[in-house]
This record gives sequence, C-alpha cells and structure tokens, in this order.
Amino acid sequence: MDILNLMYMTHVQQTSLPNPPFIHNLWFNYELVNKTKYKSLSSEENLDEFVKVCYEKYKERNPNHKLGSLDQNPKTWAKFALKAIVTAYKAKSDTVNFPNGCCSIDECPINLFYKVVLEEICLE
Repeated sequence: MDILNLMYMTHVQQTSLPNPPFIHNLWFNYELVNKTKYKSLSSEENLDEFVKVCYEKYKERNPNHKLGSLDQNPKTWAKFALKAIVTAYKAKSDTVNFPNGCCSIDECPINLFYKVVLEEICLE
C-alpha cells in the first residue's frame, strides 16, 4: 500500500467519525440549493459527472496543490460534502459544517473542494 492511499484511508476514517476531529464551516443560503440538480445526483452517472465538474474546477483554481487524499477519490469527498449540505438545508442553517479528518485550515485541499461542491450545488 502506498503512502497516499494510507493517508486517504486515514482521512476518510477520521472524517466518517460521529464527531470528526475538524469541522470546516462555510456560509450558506439554503434557499439557493438547486433541488433539481441535487435530486439528479441519485443517479450514479449524474453524480460521477457532478464530481468530475467539481474536481476540474478545484484543479483549475488550485493548480499547484500536491496530490493528497482528495485526489485519491474525489467522489468520496463530494459525498461527505453533499451530506453536510443536506443537513444544513434541512435545518435551514446559514452555515454548512463540513467534516474533515485531516485539518481545519482553509487552504486544505479537502476544504477547498468542499467549497466548490457547495458552489456547484447552488448553481442553476
């Protein structure tokens, strides 16, 4: 097993905890969620395409980031993000609390990706 895969598995395990070690909070207007887009993600094909778009935008914005847990499987992180967004939406919250088993810094690739997912789910 390579170090990148080990790091990915550790971060996923920690992020999956009921109380993950770190939370990344982003402002959120629940009224902006594109419900049609969200519902379409129940299809694996649509989810895969959504993840591809989000990951490409992340890479465009962050071309100098080194490979890490996010790059191992962006779909995993998109699912964590979408779950957090739905929780905030149902609570009519103005903040999304994204779980992170890695760190709490804003420039963390996982946190930057969460921001892209949030933006994309709110677009028409």
